[in-house]
Amino acid sequence: MKKIVFISGNPGKVEEVSRYLGMPFEHKELDLPEIQSLRPEEIVREKAIRAHGEIGGSVLVEDVSFAFHVLGRLPGTFIKWFEKELGSEGLCRLLDGKDRACTATVTYGLYDGETMLVVDGSMEGTVALSPRGANSFGWANVFIPEGMERTYAELTREEQVPIAMRRKALEKLRSIVENGSKDGRYL
Repeated sequence: MKKIVFISGNPGKVEEVSRYLGMPFEHKELDLPEIQSLRPEEIVREKAIRAHGEIGGSVLVEDVSFAFHVLGRLPGTFIKWFEKELGSEGLCRLLDGKDRACTATVTYGLYDGETMLVVDGSMEGTVALSPRGANSFGWANVFIPEGMERTYAELTREEQVPIAMRRKALEKLRSIVENGSKDGRYL
């Protein structure tokens, strides 16, 4: 397999991706313009094309979406900005008196200049009444995975791995790469 550069501003994500795929990745942080869309696959496709243009080789990019069902697809792909503006507590307050069901999704795009593979993985759950836990990053301290009482950030790494959206998406990606699929899309 060719060298793949994982484009991310978060070295922790690089470690996680390497662990799930069982292979090291070169890591590069690029400040890429990002299209605004509620469709994560559109974002990763565009991001992968731009990253490939700068790197010149195979790239892996990701985008995360966190949708509150009562708000349609929002905050969705804009979760980074909602969290930055409102904080974890503010995310919880958005749903006071409302249904707290949500879906967390990660979408990856792998692009080598010819073939674009897009995969995703999701977790269903609810938004906590207040933030709890420190064993993760981002909004994990407000996300309670389906069937659990603790937030994702309260779970140990061993508890996170079997349900992790990244693991689900990256297992799809590994299967496609290992089996040589060239269908260009796998969701």
